[in-house]
Amino acid sequence: MATYLKLLGVPTIRYQEVWHQLPATKASALLFYLAYRGDWIDRGKLVYLFWPDTPEQTARRRLSRILIELKKLLYAKDIETEPSRLRWQVKTDVQEFIAAIGERRLNQAVQLYGGV
Repeated sequence: MATYLKLLGVPTIRYQEVWHQLPATKASALLFYLAYRGDWIDRGKLVYLFWPDTPEQTARRRLSRILIELKKLLYAKDIETEPSRLRWQVKTDVQEFIAAIGERRLNQAVQLYGGV
């Protein structure tokens, strides 16, 4: 089964039918952000978002180090990288929530949100 992220509430990841709670680190935050966006994101934007007060070259090295470590994790090995951008296309509860709202499946949207 494909990797799935639960971002509403306490973020957790399901990989090979097992749920994992990830530590509160920048690497986890990067994974969550990439999953939430689901499309290509410019590395410069990520550098500014995660290290706004750090010189750009230093921040880019930090981003590269985190990506190297993340790609060693089985559930994150399919992060796509290009010299100027990256993405991670995985299914999330946020995508399902937005679809449920758009299709007026409000009971499902409430369940996904965690209200029931």
